[in-house]
Amino acid sequence: MAVQNKKRAKLIDVARHAGVSPGTVSNALHNTRFVEPQTRRRIEEAIVALNYTPNIRARQLRTGKTNTIALLSSVTLAFASGASRMGFMMEVALTSAMMALEKQHALILVPPGANPLDAVSFDAAILIEPAENDPQLQALAHAGIPCVAIGRAPGPDPPVPGVAR
Repeated sequence: MAVQNKKRAKLIDVARHAGVSPGTVSNALHNTRFVEPQTRRRIEEAIVALNYTPNIRARQLRTGKTNTIALLSSVTLAFASGASRMGFMMEVALTSAMMALEKQHALILVPPGANPLDAVSFDAAILIEPAENDPQLQALAHAGIPCVAIGRAPGPDPPVPGVAR
């Protein structure tokens, strides 16, 4: 697969093409302030003409958010290797990935036993069948990372919202 060397359009290029400031383009893209309809139309035309797509990495740097969800499991691979168990895990992974993508998020799989906070950056987590006093769950709670559980609830008063099968 050949890599194209064509220069990628930036927000400033869209602004110049539309005859507006970069701030106006940003406001139009993010709906943060009112932008006159005819100005918005010029910006949209410039976006199409320049084939502009927002730079996800720049947005992540600006917002401090990765738009990434971690899918974690406390179930060891040896235990999860049964056909029905693995089928459940795949169903959760595929459904989670599709839903994340619809919301313009990425889904990463973190293997059992790994400390997810040391491995990768993410904004939220889905924990499959957490154990009672699960160290992953405790680490996520301590870091202030939102988490939901899928599978059996971890104890009588679970520390995170969850759904049971």
